[in-house]
Amino acid sequence: MTAVFWIVGILAALYLLISLVICILACRRFAGQFDPLSALTHATDKLLAPYHELIDAGQAWLRSQPYESVEMTSFDGLRLRARLFENPQAKGVLVACHGYRSDGVRDFASACRFYNDHGLSILLIDQRAAGESEGKYITFGVRESVDARDWCALMERRFPGQPILLAGISMGAASVLMTADDLPDSVAALLADCGYTSPWDEFAFVARRYMPPGAAALLPGVDLWCRALAGFGLRERSAEHALANTTRPVFFVHGGADGLVPYEDSLENRAACAAPTAMFSVAEADHGISFLLDPEGYARAVSDFLEKNVFHNISI
Repeated sequence: MTAVFWIVGILAALYLLISLVICILACRRFAGQFDPLSALTHATDKLLAPYHELIDAGQAWLRSQPYESVEMTSFDGLRLRARLFENPQAKGVLVACHGYRSDGVRDFASACRFYNDHGLSILLIDQRAAGESEGKYITFGVRESVDARDWCALMERRFPGQPILLAGISMGAASVLMTADDLPDSVAALLADCGYTSPWDEFAFVARRYMPPGAAALLPGVDLWCRALAGFGLRERSAEHALANTTRPVFFVHGGADGLVPYEDSLENRAACAAPTAMFSVAEADHGISFLLDPEGYARAVSDFLEKNVFHNISI
């Protein structure tokens, strides 16, 4: 009986220890450029190589534009920062939320000129625990979604009367969708590129696809540590729940060959949405590169969506 007790105790301790390590590796902010999950978080880097001219041109254009440093204090006391590229002829504002362990330039620079040409000022935010924003833990959209809402409220005060387009990619898209039912009145529409349904579902997908068999059984332990250390639960918020209660039109983007966030997640999110939706997909596109594979198709689809849902009653 004593031996059984010790075996059970050791196994429980190992379970909690491994779950703790996963929680820290996934959620903890690390110094400098250190990224323990770089094989996943930058898996698309090699996919971007064929499109370096488009990427370089977008980044060069962005670097040539003046910007204003903007900051706000989050609901839980963090100082969050962003860069505002104000368009003198703006008829609206794009609030852009980057993905997991990424930044606004990496995720949005290629498309920023497109949005500028469509009469939008652009706010590139640094998510909590990223860039110049404070924060110790990434919360996979749970707290970032509240930050996204508050950035929109700040832009509403800054540009009264102008519609806001809230956009995100990957974890940023999940953040956008999770706050779809709790946004300032001036938010006219949402754009979500390869967003997942919930943090739990995304962790489960990664565990099944990239970790040893049975790794998904660690999720309850990881959830426990996320709650204890970072103050959020993997099931605390979901895109589907928020979308079921939203009135904002949503434009979904998702590559059909996405290996990091399942294409089916956007289909499920779209099916749950109570508001009008549109979707753009490139069948062969992996994670977050639909725009790069078909910029003309993306531009046509987004332009149609913006004119129908954001600028339909605004004179240019």
